[in-house]
Amino acid sequence: MFLFATVQHEGKTARQQKTWQGHCASLMPAFALWSAIAVALVLLARGLPTRTFFSGDSGVKLIVARNAIEHPTHPLDIDLPRVGDHPVDFLDPFFHVQGGYAHAATPDLFPLIAAPLIARFGIRGAFVLPALGFLLTVWVIAALGVALDERRSRTMLLFVAVACTPFLFYGLEFWEHTLAAAVAATATVLCVRRRSTFTLFVSGLLLGIAVLLRPEAIWYGVAVLIGARWLSRRIGVTDMAVIAAGAVVGVLPFATASAVYSGQLFGAHVTRNMSGITTGWWASRVEYLSLWLVPQNIVWLIVCAFLFFATVVANDTQRFIKIVRLVGAAFVAGVTIAAAMEPSAAPASGMPHQPWSELS
Repeated sequence: MFLFATVQHEGKTARQQKTWQGHCASLMPAFALWSAIAVALVLLARGLPTRTFFSGDSGVKLIVARNAIEHPTHPLDIDLPRVGDHPVDFLDPFFHVQGGYAHAATPDLFPLIAAPLIARFGIRGAFVLPALGFLLTVWVIAALGVALDERRSRTMLLFVAVACTPFLFYGLEFWEHTLAAAVAATATVLCVRRRSTFTLFVSGLLLGIAVLLRPEAIWYGVAVLIGARWLSRRIGVTDMAVIAAGAVVGVLPFATASAVYSGQLFGAHVTRNMSGITTGWWASRVEYLSLWLVPQNIVWLIVCAFLFFATVVANDTQRFIKIVRLVGAAFVAGVTIAAAMEPSAAPASGMPHQPWSELS
């Protein structure tokens, strides 16, 4: 019996060692590609001019960050512009006046945590967090793909995440998109692997932090909980409650501080955007949807419908794959040719085409 137990233990150890060696072997090419991407990112970032200025949302966040450096005791209270000795409320619409100070209508967390880096490295410090967010995002996306299906290539997933998403663009500007995506993706990996109750709690905590960085991440969190019901290890009600508790713990301190400080439970960013729901918000979203989803040519509608019904009718796996590949390739080729031949059009309002993020 002792001999049998010893042999069984040695066999288990050998299998674990073989699995670990295979895991390391799959990591090496992915890590090599990731390292090359990191070097390329540094070279691209160094090419960005230091004697520059930001406009739009990035400029607003930079104002908050610099104010946090100059006034660490009240980082969100920005001095009003002055005419002579008198403060005036001539402000950009991204700011509002409260208590004799200007306050930015953007998420507060990102400029606050970026401020020390800007103070230490100057304007180049503004690009550190977005770059780190990009590198972490693409790595974690690859890890998530492998966690969902071990047959997938980590290296290929990493390449697709870099080449087929706008993450690289966002990693080279002073914006919190990549950092929020990295935090949300890490939360998703922890949710998928689900090794302990504590892991689920940390997953929820990270989702809460992602919401603080980008409030629309709350819809991503909802989507994760819905999608987790179709995992091989289905997520239960108790697990969902643990994730929700973690998210509340992540959001509650900032929400409480915002409510006490400004009287706005959800912060100026969410409050400002939600206030527009009654003043043309729905009409603008319908306009965006029609631009992005309603084809100009009935042929594309027919192709989309055919693709949908083909996926429903094809029950056989091999036949399903062949049909989807054929129709999908024809659709992509057709759209590419049409996009190359037709000039870009603007909606009736005169606004340019908007990305999907504008729908939220």
